[in-house]
Amino acid sequence: MPLQCPTLNEQVANWLLWDKNEKTKAEIQKLVDDNDEEGLKARMTTRLVFGTAGVRSPMQAGFGRLNDLTIIQITHGFARHMLNVYGQPKTGVAIGFDGRYNSRRFAELAANVFIRNNIPVYLFSEVSPTPVVSWATIKLGCDAGLIITASHNPKEDNGYKAYWSNGAQIIGPHDTEIVRIKEAEPQPRDEYWDLSELKTSPLFHSADVTIDPYFEIEKSLNYTRSINASTPLKFTYSAFHGIGYHYTKRMFAEFGFPAESFISVAEQQEPNPDFPTIPFPNPEEGRKVLTLAIETADRNGSTVILANDPDADRIQLAEKQKE
Repeated sequence: MPLQCPTLNEQVANWLLWDKNEKTKAEIQKLVDDNDEEGLKARMTTRLVFGTAGVRSPMQAGFGRLNDLTIIQITHGFARHMLNVYGQPKTGVAIGFDGRYNSRRFAELAANVFIRNNIPVYLFSEVSPTPVVSWATIKLGCDAGLIITASHNPKEDNGYKAYWSNGAQIIGPHDTEIVRIKEAEPQPRDEYWDLSELKTSPLFHSADVTIDPYFEIEKSLNYTRSINASTPLKFTYSAFHGIGYHYTKRMFAEFGFPAESFISVAEQQEPNPDFPTIPFPNPEEGRKVLTLAIETADRNGSTVILANDPDADRIQLAEKQKE
């Protein structure tokens, strides 16, 4: 049964023709079969644009959601814009991803689109904090950077945060031009879906080479190492089911804190995209999201709590008072 909106009919037809992910293709087909016009409008007619936190959206099928197809479209716009600005980018793009559902997949799809446009890629092999990816963009002298993350958004969401060569988030005219190209050239090239040669391409590199230098730079800011080494304080740390634990634990060691001064909230230290022990994965929510951290701190005689959000670019600090 045809839908009432001709433009919507066209969008649905394009989706079913272009999407090579069987799961998301089936999502749209079911909405068509159910004649769910409102559901299709919600998925299809929303524009994905860059805001202050990049592009963020639920992970669902449709041109107005984040999924394999729209990640490819956005990255095509990004790649074409880089070619327009730089001619032929020489140093390419640093790419990282968080621990959410689909983040690694989206990062690899984006990397493939850049490489298919003859743009070199430096991809982290494992989850990486947002500030490290920003810094890697500068350290590697890249033309741009990208991290797939929705930061502290609900678990259903993901995001696309883009950087320019200065390691800062893109602003106008870069953001609007990427979107313009994405919308002017929406049909993905077939080769964008083929990841079989991604990691054997001569344009594919690891961004992991920036991890040790990142810690070296941080260590240069350590002016109180002797005090750190003798501190009686115990610090309780939570990664909020995100990606900060291993970096933070190493940073404490690099700054000279004794091993026993660093206590992790074990239930929250490894990435878990379901965020099962917190009502909302944002440490800025305060006491209601620090329940496990407070319990861990009290159990270990710790008076200071540090909690990162899931992509480790913001932090909450809580200190126990006498009362």
